[in-house]
Amino acid sequence: MPSATEFSDELVLSFSTTPRITFDMMIRDLPIPKRSRRILTSPTSSMGLLSRLPMEIRVAVLKLLDFQSLSRLSRTSLKAKSFVEGMRWYREVMKYSPKILAALGKTDLLKYHSSMLVRQVLSETKCVSCLQEFGGILFLPTCERICRDCLERNYAYHLTDVAYAEKWFSLTNEQLQSIPIMRSIPGFYKLRTSILHPESHQLVSIKQLRQLAIKVHGSPEKVAELLPPKSSMVVVDEELGIGLSKCGPFELLEEFHKAPLEPPGCDLSRLKFNGLLPDQYPGMASIHIPSITKYGHIEKGHQCRGCRHSMYKYSVGIVLLPIPGYDIPAGMAPMPILKALAVRLRAWKDFRDHVLQCEGVRRLLAGEKEETDEPDDPVQL
Repeated sequence: MPSATEFSDELVLSFSTTPRITFDMMIRDLPIPKRSRRILTSPTSSMGLLSRLPMEIRVAVLKLLDFQSLSRLSRTSLKAKSFVEGMRWYREVMKYSPKILAALGKTDLLKYHSSMLVRQVLSETKCVSCLQEFGGILFLPTCERICRDCLERNYAYHLTDVAYAEKWFSLTNEQLQSIPIMRSIPGFYKLRTSILHPESHQLVSIKQLRQLAIKVHGSPEKVAELLPPKSSMVVVDEELGIGLSKCGPFELLEEFHKAPLEPPGCDLSRLKFNGLLPDQYPGMASIHIPSITKYGHIEKGHQCRGCRHSMYKYSVGIVLLPIPGYDIPAGMAPMPILKALAVRLRAWKDFRDHVLQCEGVRRLLAGEKEETDEPDDPVQL
């Protein structure tokens, strides 16, 4: 394996693979929003009361507005249009990630997030859950960055429908209106599970649902009391008289009740996880998000061909335990950890450091035939 000094940027980049595994079954193929073509003919018209405010206060006010409100304001006059489109954070979001606005608009979530928050999340890099990995996914209801592992394993970032939230968290529809309610985009989705939703649903995030339930009922303890007896939700075989599954409705509701409201701050792929629990709405509130540096550099993250190679080598029985170069905790199944590494996104600097010590990269450089499920296909990010 070449020394660190012999790894050119070109060689390192050759081990970056198209992040097809991570993103191709989340929100995708959205048309990019276009600026209004409405012709305004009064260049001297004012911005109403906003025109009377000092510049600093005017800018501060506009930062609090969502992009939908800014768009409406820009259509009121040429002066308003010029002022809105002249704001740096507005231009940068429109330039670097207009698909975020398309996704927020299509899911009815645009009104919940200020324009400054949308721009701020573009400047961030880390996942808000594990606080370690590159957060290459935007979770739309909370407008937060998250990595693929945490999106799958942290139930705070799962979804449920409004009727379920009302029934099992003892909330009224009026109370639920105080948190973001998204309208899902029909289509085929896949994260840990895959599912076709030909119709739209009204969904809420478990994180915001739990926060609301605590606020309404008074405390986490009061919310915990809403969890019904397990026997009331277990599907029973009438002939055998036993529960049919340990991965049913009660277990899922129990996970929702235990969903953390604070960041776990660790690699969730190395903790025990019930991968058999159903996820009815996988990836339906998520879209790829780049990170924009202060110099305007776009960082989309890199997946490692070497880690993917190791995953498939193990899956077909070519590589056996213990796996050199991979620290698998005792009592843990290797495959979930290897898959987590294979789909993990890393910023360029972290990716370069990783490639220098990746066992899968070492094997590829030694001439092993690359194992993969299928050739990489370009994906629209």
